[in-house]
Amino acid sequence: SSSRLLACRALVMRLGVLPPMACYALGRYLAFQGVDERKAALWAKALGHSAGIGTREPTGHPAWVTQHVLSGGFAAGPLAGGDLQEWETAQAKQLGVGPTRREMNDFFLSAGGLALLGSALEQRSYRCKLVEEAAILMIVAALRVGDEDLARRIREAIAPHLDELRFYPMLLDRAAPVSMLVSLVGVNTMHRELAEVKDNPRVLRHLASCDHFYPLYRELLSIAEETKGADGRGWPCSRALDQERWTRFLAARGEALKSLPTPRGTRRMRRGGFAKLFAFMERHARGEALTEKERFLLIVILRDAVAKRGLPGTAQANESAARSRAPLGNFRPAELWARLVRRRTDELPGGSASEDGLDVDVGVAVSQDEAGAFGLEVGQALPGRVARKVERAVRDSLEGLVDRGIVKSSESMVPLTTKLIGDAQTTSVADPVLAHLFREMYSAFHKRRSLLLLNYASQVRITDVPWAPEVLMSAGKQASEAEGRVTASRDVAQQLVQLHMKHWPEVMMPNKFVSTLSGLLDTAKVELKLVEEIAADIFMGGFVNKFVEQARKVLQDPELQVYRAFYGMPEGRVPDDVAAFNSMCSDLAGTQPGRSVAANGCIVESSLILTTSNLHGLLRAGLYSVDQLQGAAQHCWRRCIQLTSNAAAMKDFRLSKYLMKTAAYAWRQMVFYLSVTRADLDTFCDIGTGELDQSPSHPWGERWRKQLERLRACSSGTLAPGTWATPMRGWTVGPRG
Repeated sequence: SSSRLLACRALVMRLGVLPPMACYALGRYLAFQGVDERKAALWAKALGHSAGIGTREPTGHPAWVTQHVLSGGFAAGPLAGGDLQEWETAQAKQLGVGPTRREMNDFFLSAGGLALLGSALEQRSYRCKLVEEAAILMIVAALRVGDEDLARRIREAIAPHLDELRFYPMLLDRAAPVSMLVSLVGVNTMHRELAEVKDNPRVLRHLASCDHFYPLYRELLSIAEETKGADGRGWPCSRALDQERWTRFLAARGEALKSLPTPRGTRRMRRGGFAKLFAFMERHARGEALTEKERFLLIVILRDAVAKRGLPGTAQANESAARSRAPLGNFRPAELWARLVRRRTDELPGGSASEDGLDVDVGVAVSQDEAGAFGLEVGQALPGRVARKVERAVRDSLEGLVDRGIVKSSESMVPLTTKLIGDAQTTSVADPVLAHLFREMYSAFHKRRSLLLLNYASQVRITDVPWAPEVLMSAGKQASEAEGRVTASRDVAQQLVQLHMKHWPEVMMPNKFVSTLSGLLDTAKVELKLVEEIAADIFMGGFVNKFVEQARKVLQDPELQVYRAFYGMPEGRVPDDVAAFNSMCSDLAGTQPGRSVAANGCIVESSLILTTSNLHGLLRAGLYSVDQLQGAAQHCWRRCIQLTSNAAAMKDFRLSKYLMKTAAYAWRQMVFYLSVTRADLDTFCDIGTGELDQSPSHPWGERWRKQLERLRACSSGTLAPGTWATPMRGWTVGPRG
């Protein structure tokens, strides 16, 4: 799937439009992948706007419109458009308004609607999932502070789109909770994830056998034993059945057949000894006589079953039942645990449909009431597969979620920073009503997904929105001190950088994380322009000024001499402009930009080497310190060894490409840390070589030895061109040496 999307994006870059054959190919791909109709329709919409692909207005709407962005950055249309959502329909019915976007927008723009939103604004009983949903609220806020000109401009901006987009928020029955605690998912999402938890089918079948099949088998044996005569030969079916007991057995058998998880699970009740014994007993219950041959067969079935499982009620039978259930322990199906968790969340404010996180831990042990209602043991804890889903919905501080391992990467941390960013941006807003509105807008805006953009176009910023909070604050109508925003934004940026460096020092900061940091640094007035990793398939052959600015500082910093030497950067060569930087990247990569994605990838990686992927700039800006890098290089080294340790994975073409690229990026981070911390490279290389000696079968052991030798030569100043292995790179044009 990823290769098809890469090819599609490369085609867009070269031709500027998506040709019909590409549409056909992508349609076939979607069909073969078995995507549902909704996703197929979204892709059809995205391809229908092929003329706008790569621009900030891919669907013809203004740039500030929040787009439904698919994989690869393709836009399928406005998120605020389309059919009315369930909450919109319910809200229209409650307000007595027609269920259309135009009628809803017209109502909220009327005097009555503005008054209703004014009340919701004061009580903070609203929620804005998209920045568009705050438009009419901003009109109310502008009128609230007496800025009629701003209210008029907002009306003019949204007027052409009143038929299609929603500019009103979701109204709540109570004030929205204000908390700086965050959760990875909401309660409703948690329940969807719990519903998707699948148990091992074999375990479910075994559980069903223990709960249904074996008890029924023992009961059927007991019924058959009661029919034996007193003639001394012990013939079964010599005495009449207890009809009341037989009726109860038939009812239990019917329920068991319904409860077994799969048709395969019912097979044991329809075949084998149980089925034959049941058939004989069923004939006996109808008064049909068995032949002598059938009676002998019945005796054999009873004898074998009693020998294997024991007579019901005997110690042998009890021991057999316990032995069958022993491998299961206290296992219960995930569906049962999901119902237990739903019962607990139903009792909380907002219920199980809440989009907020959990302030109460619903993952506690089973109580006595719950044990009786769900057939569980008192004090039994939630199994790991369920507890992990519940933990994702529990609110905590951002640091707490990262420390607990709930947030597993800086990229997944980005959506959780919206509250921190909103609080930083509104820290000096004196009016709590407006501060809450601004936080809602910042939170909604920072959840937008990035578009595929060509020709060095920049992503939409919140200042591009006609009703951005900055518009109202800059009008002088709201008491907001710029200094407070600067300090708060810098503190948040520093917190995010230090979290990344503490938990994921081996990972290059992803573009989403860099984009979030860039916005914070701009507000904090830090003179640092962060660079992103450009996708190799849409690389336009050059870079922009911010790459040049960072590369100059890297090439002139005396503490990075080892780093520059390892990657073969010429001393004294500093790019003066973009053209010189482009040339330097090509020389370092040993190739020229063109149609080859691999060649473009080499050049893009060279730009990251020359700029240290923002590590140097963030360090010199004071967003983290050298003292916080203790152990970071060792962590990167262990990660490199781990990534390349699986011989089978390194032989797989696609998987090995990912592993080698990730390992190369971790190695680059390691070389930077060793350089700025002035570590003893001889000692570090000796330790690394010793670890490789302990793993002689490591598939990349020899290559890592050569990299360590090159690193040692950099420290001693004996590195000469052509005498050592080439530096570790994630992208290569030819075979990897």
